[in-house]
Amino acid sequence: MLGISKYKKLKKLSDKQTSALVASATKAVSTGGGKTIDVIYCHCCNLPVFEDDAFIGQTEDSADAKILCGLCYYPRNLDMVRFSDSGTLIFAPDLTQTQVSSLALVMYYAKSLASESQDMMDLISDVEDLILRRSEVLNTGICHGASTPSIVCQFMYMMDESDYEERGKLFDSVRLFPSEKLASRQLAYLSTNVLKKYHPDKWGGFVQAMGKQIKASSI
Repeated sequence: MLGISKYKKLKKLSDKQTSALVASATKAVSTGGGKTIDVIYCHCCNLPVFEDDAFIGQTEDSADAKILCGLCYYPRNLDMVRFSDSGTLIFAPDLTQTQVSSLALVMYYAKSLASESQDMMDLISDVEDLILRRSEVLNTGICHGASTPSIVCQFMYMMDESDYEERGKLFDSVRLFPSEKLASRQLAYLSTNVLKKYHPDKWGGFVQAMGKQIKASSI
């Protein structure tokens, strides 16, 4: 669920506890020739975590400390975003935050392939319009500005702790659709290691399927 760091109850970890937590998120990855490197993975979405994008935080399913990537940490700690363009908030009761972040990554990657295909650009534009509609639901259903992360962050800061604990009444169905800047590190990894294995011709179908799912869920 969306949140801020103000009322987090995560206890400060000792150096030993921090080392153990990092070790629990670290896997040996083969680089070929019998060699391996240690890579830290997000406990929430299982994407690689880069040293300058690794956070210790919590998720809704447990009060225990976890290693989180930026895409999983920032929605739960909106006040910790380091730049102004973090993305937009959308109404998505049918999707988890991880699913919304994954949707954004796929869309941004498909967009990078679509520069010479007008059909693909049109498909992506349709998906962007559907995302915008989900964003506008918040502005009309809650209040103007409810789709802007910085405004919602300020609103949460004005809550006392008891009201903050009840924020789910307003924000339980709200997710952060991350900006391309916020997703840049994960996007760079997926573009060179995972997504490139799919032939470019398939991306039109992927984008169409995404659009149909979003549209169906909005009805």
